[in-house]
Amino acid sequence: MTTIDTSSAASAASAASGAVEAIDVDAVIARFGDLPTLAPIAMEVLRLADDERATLEDIAGVISRDPGLAAQLLRVANSPMYGMGGEVSSLARAATVLGLRTVKLLSLSFSVVTRPESGDRVGERIWRHTLVWSAVAQNLAKTHEPRLADECFISSLLGNLGRLALVDEPVYAKTRDAAGGWLDHEAERHAFGVSSLDVTAEILAGWGLPPVLGEAIRHLHHPADALGQSVRIAGILNVADAAAELLIADEAEAPAALEQYTARAAGQLDSNQEEIEALLIDAGPAVDDIAAMFRTDAPTEAPIADLLTRAKEGLARMSLDMVVALSQEESRAEQLATENERLATEAATDALTGLPNRRTFDATMAREISARLRHPQPGSLGLLMMDLDKFKAVNDTHGHQVGDEVLKGFAARLKLHTRRDEMLARVGGEEFVVVIPVTDADEIPLAAERFRKAVAAEPFPTDAGPLDITVSIGVACTANLHEAVAKELYEAADQALYEAKHGGRNRYAISPLR
Repeated sequence: MTTIDTSSAASAASAASGAVEAIDVDAVIARFGDLPTLAPIAMEVLRLADDERATLEDIAGVISRDPGLAAQLLRVANSPMYGMGGEVSSLARAATVLGLRTVKLLSLSFSVVTRPESGDRVGERIWRHTLVWSAVAQNLAKTHEPRLADECFISSLLGNLGRLALVDEPVYAKTRDAAGGWLDHEAERHAFGVSSLDVTAEILAGWGLPPVLGEAIRHLHHPADALGQSVRIAGILNVADAAAELLIADEAEAPAALEQYTARAAGQLDSNQEEIEALLIDAGPAVDDIAAMFRTDAPTEAPIADLLTRAKEGLARMSLDMVVALSQEESRAEQLATENERLATEAATDALTGLPNRRTFDATMAREISARLRHPQPGSLGLLMMDLDKFKAVNDTHGHQVGDEVLKGFAARLKLHTRRDEMLARVGGEEFVVVIPVTDADEIPLAAERFRKAVAAEPFPTDAGPLDITVSIGVACTANLHEAVAKELYEAADQALYEAKHGGRNRYAISPLR
């Protein structure tokens, strides 16, 4: 028996995948039982099947001693699943039409695949999955792999043995219950480093069954990794497993199960959407046949066509919900972007005048100087610093509300006379600046005079009546650009402004900075 090294390889896989806890697979298999624990009749059938001297009559004689097994084999021989034609009424005839290999495998399957006790919710789900899985696998195999139909049927009929072996394992049960009562193979592997498919493969190997069965089951999710004929069997099992998950799914599980089934069928069978749905509906009779074979109720709660319709409706609702959620998310993102833009604008703007503030002025100067240093060009960088004349008297005489009106009117008038390449900002109470990116010592006084005349040209309307306002301007410019030139320009313009104030106001003064 090939074993899985749970102390090293599986544990390493568990750690790598963030597993909850490793499972000792060998111990699980030992507790589940090896070949000697099978029903004596099944053991004898297996022994005879491997005995070259045994005849089909010998095997039929052994089977006849187990009425339940005999009845099941007769039902199989007469079922549409095998389509033998005519009524098969004797075990010898059933063994003949089914073939020695099929009799052997079915005898084993019927010995181990039994319906769980009433009230066993997990066992009942495994049972239902087993019946649907095997029925769909055989039905698909008839069309896509007819020579491997028996192997596909038996592999899927025995494919859940690993789940049955793990069902009472405390670690497994705890994780399964936390997941809502059912773990798919991917979840098993993530949690424990191995899946129930691995356990099934080891059980079948221990029973001496053909390696092709365990190989196909182990590689169900990656058929291309299997060997020989197992690749084709695993491909059928892959699609049939997804179909079984869909047909036993509850309403909440159905949409995702439908997506999985559609993806697997398209990948393994190269079928279009219409054919994929037809495959599922066509499996209906096979599902009924397998239920009759085991004398049990149909494993699906409704006709397959109804289940498919329900799953498609659920998928449509889920898709619509996703569209709505995406739309809401996009709306929230737009609102957030708008709010961020508003906050950024507020952070960069003077609230009273709507002009750029000191922070924006500093950033603009830094950006302009950096650009000029990277890409030198002729001309000087100029700065005008402006201060309203006798503005304190306006506030003291007419109040701050009128003062604010003057500031807003002053900003609006300056803005009207600011050229496209110039940047106007409010940097203090009644202090404003204009950045002139490219100028020279002859042009910059003209810019200062332009603004001075605009302010003095006419009174400012306020609630206290028209007020005559003038401005003093400090002028500075330099072609000698370096990292600290912004500070030098600002200090030079400020000094020139001081000179303009003390020189009589309503005028400009030029700094000697060059």
